Amino acid sequence: MRDCARGVTVPTVATKVLQPVPTKASILSTCRGTGNEVTVRTPGEGEPPIVVLQEIHLHGYQPSQPTIAIWADGSVLYSKARGGRDEERQSAISPEAAADIAHDVFTELDGVARYTDVDKPCCLDGGQLTTIVVRAGSRWRTASVYDVYRDGFLGSEPKPSLPAGAPDARDPLPDFTRAPPPARFAAAYRRLVASLPTGGDRFTAYEFDAVFFGAQRGVGALANAVVWPPDLPPAPVQLRPASCDAYETDGCAYVVGPAFRAAAARFKTTINSVDNKAHPVIANDSKFVVRFDPLYEGERAVDAVTICARSLWQERGP
Repeated sequence: MRDCARGVTVPTVATKVLQPVPTKASILSTCRGTGNEVTVRTPGEGEPPIVVLQEIHLHGYQPSQPTIAIWADGSVLYSKARGGRDEERQSAISPEAAADIAHDVFTELDGVARYTDVDKPCCLDGGQLTTIVVRAGSRWRTASVYDVYRDGFLGSEPKPSLPAGAPDARDPLPDFTRAPPPARFAAAYRRLVASLPTGGDRFTAYEFDAVFFGAQRGVGALANAVVWPPDLPPAPVQLRPASCDAYETDGCAYVVGPAFRAAAARFKTTINSVDNKAHPVIANDSKFVVRFDPLYEGERAVDAVTICARSLWQERGP
């Protein structure tokens, strides 16, 4: 089977039951790092990107897609603003251009702290976390900056004005500005933003996470329940609604690999086809609400690197 998003061959291998997504504990068990480099076992199928820029606002649910991700063969995934919202698009550049970008970013991040907070000591309580992940062969290098937005990295952030009633507007402006982001990180950021394509096709998921939530009272009134389809691997027998409470857990997440992405896309459409409200789903003779989260190729590997890096700077500091 061909991957329509990236043009690589994906084996259609039967899976007996859905497998749980890799846990944070399993990732951290192999997590090591020096400076801003990370060594970690990277789970999942497919070829990871060679460089990724992620800009995530830490309040509210965030889509998993990056600002830009580039693969060694020149495939590009990026976010594009359309109609007041971000839309994921896929395009391509030459493999040589992709290698040049990754090389430049890897070089720029040499010596950059794995984490920088421009405003206060490490405390992720909102605002934007900007992360760059880049690899050279088997070497992963990643750095993050908190509380800086695009204008700050591009050097076009407006200067603050004097408060109303200031004693003398001719006096030099007090230093209300925060510390600038690391210069080399900002240079890597600018290199990636300058590489954003201007056109492309709509993003096609490489695989999915199926996230089960125990159906709450009243969900059955939204629509008729549908049965988990036979062309997807069945849920494991231990999956129960009580373990996936929507108020007490993040749900029960399982891998729907690339061999089953077409079936997953079809079922995702089925359960969200009535008034934009999800049908409840019957699995293991129990009722669930199911969310399908699309993933790009190699996203699990990138997630493992960022989870490892975050653990390192939270435990040891920048």
